[in-house]
Amino acid sequence: DVGDGRLVHLLPSGAAPPPALSGLRYPGSVAIDRADRSIWVVEQDGDQVRRYTADGELAAVATVAMPSRVAVDPVTHQAWVTSYYGARVVRVAAGGALLDTVTACAGPIGVAVDAARRRVWVADGAADRVLALAVDGSVALSVSGQYGAREVAVDPASGEAWVTLGAGGAVTRLSADG
Repeated sequence: DVGDGRLVHLLPSGAAPPPALSGLRYPGSVAIDRADRSIWVVEQDGDQVRRYTADGELAAVATVAMPSRVAVDPVTHQAWVTSYYGARVVRVAAGGALLDTVTACAGPIGVAVDAARRRVWVADGAADRVLALAVDGSVALSVSGQYGAREVAVDPASGEAWVTLGAGGAVTRLSADG
């Protein structure tokens, strides 16, 4: 709920059990660590990424300039955060420490972790491409011609990446090897 600056937990029935996470400055993206059910929230106007416990208690805060999206690595429990306006991808430890900054992107938006292949897919919308980063932050693959790449999701079984293309009005499917 961007207007109210809060994040609401919804049950499968659609009901919202209390408490909502409130006081957030434009919560633009959320990801959940399946192992401990902690919640990572990108606070775009607050230049922060927050990690909450499954009970809604604040566990960590990391400062990332103008963060866009977040994805959690289920192996390391670290978050990968994009910043479109900062033209970077940042890897954040569960405790909030900034571990790596990748500057190979012109304007990264969407991000997804392929845990099985140890890659992080990034939709680099400003460069009309999709990158697959190795978990050390190096560029493993670059797929051009992805006009207006915005969001990316990975099929955990096949490693295929699905990418929304805002400028092309389409969705593309990329093989695990690009």
